[in-house]
Amino acid sequence: MSTVGERIKEARKLRRQTQKALAEKVGLTATYIYLLEAEREKPSDRTLRDISKELRVQEKWLRTGEGERDFPPEDEEAAFVAELLGNKDNPVYDLIKSIMKTYSQLSENNKLVLQEFCQKLKENQ
Repeated sequence: MSTVGERIKEARKLRRQTQKALAEKVGLTATYIYLLEAEREKPSDRTLRDISKELRVQEKWLRTGEGERDFPPEDEEAAFVAELLGNKDNPVYDLIKSIMKTYSQLSENNKLVLQEFCQKLKENQ
């Protein structure tokens, strides 16, 4: 069975993040991430929660190796949207915010037309 450090490394590589990138996202140092992955340090509960959220993996799996690794698709999508909207430094933040605001102001009929358009666009990709 794999260790917590090995699972952190597996999830980090799955998301194609460097130790430095992960460290920056969760407020740690790259050295500390290295030490966690090498099992030289034991992560706190908060660190595991933060890493789990950033890497979009189940906290239980990260801690124990049990259960599903990844968030269910709807949870992963929600985490992705929350990440985009939670980071005002993201260059597309204002665009996403404007799209959401404009959509909310549409009539129900116009929302249905837009939804149908998006469905057709998706089918034609």
